Amino acid sequence: MTHILPALKTLFTVATRPAPYFTTVERREMITPAVIGVAVLLGVGLVLLFVTALVHFHEISIARAGVSEYYAREGVIPLIDDPSPWRHLTFPIIWATLFALVAGLRYGALALFGDARDFLVLLAISIFGLAPMVVIAILHGIGNNLFPFAAPLEESNALLIRSYAMIALVLVGIAWEGHICVRAFRIVCAQNAGRAALTWLTPWFALVAFYATLRFFGG
Repeated sequence: MTHILPALKTLFTVATRPAPYFTTVERREMITPAVIGVAVLLGVGLVLLFVTALVHFHEISIARAGVSEYYAREGVIPLIDDPSPWRHLTFPIIWATLFALVAGLRYGALALFGDARDFLVLLAISIFGLAPMVVIAILHGIGNNLFPFAAPLEESNALLIRSYAMIALVLVGIAWEGHICVRAFRIVCAQNAGRAALTWLTPWFALVAFYATLRFFGG
């Protein structure tokens, strides 16, 4: 508890007022609260996702079956085959991998620009920036677990409404991450606004390029 509460407080501080934090903190002191804070966040999220999926397993199974039938017929919506609570055990692993990958891509961007770089510092900044997205993912997962589709999809606008709501939340999360990261790169890495924005966007550009490549070779 000695380090957990300050780390969570730091996550909240960076999410709401990034400039004062990055202006005053030492570069090497960022990684510890970032890792501890997000580890606690992922741990709590894992428990909540697992428990809510376990409690509503039967309803989720029925809902997934309805989604599967609709997808097989229409082919227009994402499909999640596994309603099991155990699928949530990969939640922290996926995010930890994402943090490292994003930090690595931004390290490469800084190297390309010829700016000073430190992987642990970039990892801390990326964790701080993506923390709101983690919260959004947790809330989205809990919402789907607690309120699975009860009616046939043809008789309800629930899927459309949830899809639009999720897109809106993702866009908010991306903008929030951009606000945190651009401030951090300008202060910590002494970049101008343009290069800071490009450094932040590097993982997103890479994601678009990866998706385009899959679409091209996958037909």
